[in-house]
Amino acid sequence: MYKLIPLVVIAIALTNTGYADDSATQVTTVKIYRVGDLVSADAINTRSSFGKTSNKEWESEYPATLNALAELQTVVETMCSPKPIAVKAYSPSLSLIVRHTPDGHDEVKQLLQTLREDDQVSVHLECRAVFSDPAELKAKELTEAEQKRLESLLSNTRFTKDETGELLAFIPKPIHKHTVVLRSGRRTPWGDAERPCTATGRVDSANNIAQIRIDFISDDYSDATPFGSQVLSLADGESAFFTHYCDGGTVVWLVTSTISAQEKGRKPVSKASP
Repeated sequence: MYKLIPLVVIAIALTNTGYADDSATQVTTVKIYRVGDLVSADAINTRSSFGKTSNKEWESEYPATLNALAELQTVVETMCSPKPIAVKAYSPSLSLIVRHTPDGHDEVKQLLQTLREDDQVSVHLECRAVFSDPAELKAKELTEAEQKRLESLLSNTRFTKDETGELLAFIPKPIHKHTVVLRSGRRTPWGDAERPCTATGRVDSANNIAQIRIDFISDDYSDATPFGSQVLSLADGESAFFTHYCDGGTVVWLVTSTISAQEKGRKPVSKASP
């Protein structure tokens, strides 16, 4: 019996050693993940240069990029399971250098992809300052038929893509225009310094409608409430008027919506049956 005890101890020791070796000798590799599209200061501030950096990176805004890169490194280190063996931020190429197992690298890629999907463009807006007074358009030399058509268009509050083209043909050139890139859950500034505005938007995937809220500074309301807002619901390619009441007069903008391809292809979330 006593002779059996050492054999049992040795067997247990070998078994435990085997498990330890399996864990310690798991194959790991080093991969480089370029993340400039997630951390670059230009992308953070405007979110219009997806996947690109600019000269601003090497000027005053570069520290913001480094801070975002360090924050992303922490996210990868703490949120991936299993945790990476090592993660190092490499600022010259705005990359993360990660040592991990094959399954671990899959986890890292999935996390970064999720962050990118969360940052996808949902709506593009073209905001054109069309007039301060409709009479500005009517004063243009028009035939009787054109005048009637213009009056018919101006009686609408929402325009199809074709009607938008018709209306733009009546507007004197050049047209003062802002291109606004909206991402779900983010407020985007636009407008002129003397007429600042912000916009937020999301896409109703079930109906393929962009729901847009525009907030603007206006001292025509009151000193206590020096701002206003307007909500627009536009299908892809549709337009609507946004009236900005501000010091020095009123400006009417024609806001045209373009829904991103990602949002058009996104399936609405189905509700579970009660």
